[in-house]
Amino acid sequence: MTYIYPAVVYKEYEDEPYVFVLADVGIVCEGDTIEEGLLEAKSQLKIYIQCVKKFDADLPSPTSYEKLVKKFVDQRVLLVECDVAEDDYGEFTKIF
Repeated sequence: MTYIYPAVVYKEYEDEPYVFVLADVGIVCEGDTIEEGLLEAKSQLKIYIQCVKKFDADLPSPTSYEKLVKKFVDQRVLLVECDVAEDDYGEFTKIF
């Protein structure tokens, strides 16, 4: 199944990494480039979803992209997408 969550992306200072905030799922990560940050955000989102599914917890609904674009007019808003197969939930336990 494909999951998509919005991320607010910002860079505080020019010499610092890009920060990705996926507030709906409590993920904050960074990357030296937007591409690196996006890959890290996808990876962390996948682990988060695997964990939620493994423990049969509730997955929060994503905030609408349009709502975040209106709220954070000075930052980028990107959609972070990851695929998690039904039999992929066991991978979570391999990480720890």
